Amino acid sequence: MRGIRRLVAIATLAGAVAWSGGASAGVVSTVVNPLSLDFLSASRGYALGEVACGSSWCPTLSRTNDAGRTWTTSRLPAGVGRLPGPPPFPDVGVLGVAFANTTDGWVYGWTPASNRAGGVSGLWSTHDAGRTWRRVDLAAIGVQTQVLALAASAGRAYLIGGRLDQRYGLWSTSVGRDAWRRVPGVRWLPPAGGAQMTGAIVLRGRVGWALVGNDRGVTGSSRLLADGRWVHWGAPCASVGDSYAVATATSARDLEVICAIGGFGGYSAHPPKGARLGEPWLYASHDAGATFAPVRRLGLGPVWDPFGTGGPALVRTSTILLPSAEAHGSRVTPVLLESRDGGARFVAVYHAGADASFPLLAASSPRVVFAVVETGRGSYLIRSPDGGRRWSRSRL
Repeated sequence: MRGIRRLVAIATLAGAVAWSGGASAGVVSTVVNPLSLDFLSASRGYALGEVACGSSWCPTLSRTNDAGRTWTTSRLPAGVGRLPGPPPFPDVGVLGVAFANTTDGWVYGWTPASNRAGGVSGLWSTHDAGRTWRRVDLAAIGVQTQVLALAASAGRAYLIGGRLDQRYGLWSTSVGRDAWRRVPGVRWLPPAGGAQMTGAIVLRGRVGWALVGNDRGVTGSSRLLADGRWVHWGAPCASVGDSYAVATATSARDLEVICAIGGFGGYSAHPPKGARLGEPWLYASHDAGATFAPVRRLGLGPVWDPFGTGGPALVRTSTILLPSAEAHGSRVTPVLLESRDGGARFVAVYHAGADASFPLLAASSPRVVFAVVETGRGSYLIRSPDGGRRWSRSRL
C-alpha cells in the first residue's frame, strides 16, 4: 500500500506554528486506536492513531523497525492532527499518515462540518524526522475542502484535494519542503450523489495512479508516467461499469484489482464472457495500467457486497485478501477472506464481532499484512506474518 519558486513556498507556510516534540516526548502506554498506516520498507513503518485524553482525543504516531512486531508510540505535539470530530474516536480514515523517508512525513485529514466548505481539512508536515511539525496553509495552495489522499515516492509527494466547486485536483511538491503546486490538466468531477467521496494514490517508483469516486463509481482518474507527466487514465473497471476499486501494484507494470460487473448502475459495456451483473471479477494489467483484462470470476459467496465491505481488497498475484461477511441464518458476521489460488476459492481467516468492519488493509511485504478492525468502541490493529493465513493482535 513519492518546483515551485521559493517565494511561493514561504507564502504557503507563512504564519504557521512549529510544534516541537519527538519520540522521546510523551510516550504513550495506554491503548491506541489505529487510523492509518504507511510503510517505507518491509521492516520500517508508521501508524497514525489516537488515545483518549480527557473528554477529547489526542493523535499519536507509532514507529516500527521490525515489520510491526513491536511499536514505539508517542503523542503528536499539541495541534498536530487535531480536527473537529466526535470525540473520543473519529472514524478510521479521517486522518492519514504518509512518509517519504525517515525524515519527511505528513499527517492529513478531513472531517465534515457545517460551513461553506462542508468540512474542515488539515495538513501538517515534518522535515526533521518528527522533531518539529508545521501546519501547511491549504487555502494558500488552493485546497478548499477535502484532503482525500497523500503519498510520496521517488523524491516527490502528491495529494488529492477538493475545491468549493466540488471539483477535485492533484497537488505536488518535492519531499524536502512544502512547495505544493497544482498539477496542470488534472480536474476531476464529483459524482451525482452517493456516499462520501474518497480518493487513492498508488505509487511505484516514478510511476503511479490516482483516482477519486464513491459507491456510484470513479469520477476522475489519472496516471503518472515515468517522465513526470500526469495523463488521463481509464480507471481499472471502466469497461464493466466503473465501480470504484483501487488497484494493487505488484510492480511498476503489473496491477490487479477486483471489479464488480455492472458497477452501481448495473450496466457493463464490455462484460467478460459468461459474466453476470454484480459478480466480482479479478482484472489485471501488465502495461502499467494502460489496459486491464479479465482474469477470472472470483469464487465469493452471495453476501459479498462491493459497496458495503468497508475496505478494498489486497491483491498480490495469486493471493487475494478482502473484507466480506458470513451469513449464519439471519445473522451476518464480518470476516476477512483469503484466496491463495487466484480467487477460485476463499476461506475465512479472521472473524470479527458483529459490530465490526475492516476499513483498512495494508502490507509491509508480500508476507506481513495488517488490517484495522473498527468497532463502535474504537479500533485495533491485527497482523499476519504469513500473507494473511494467521492473525494476531498488534498493540501500538
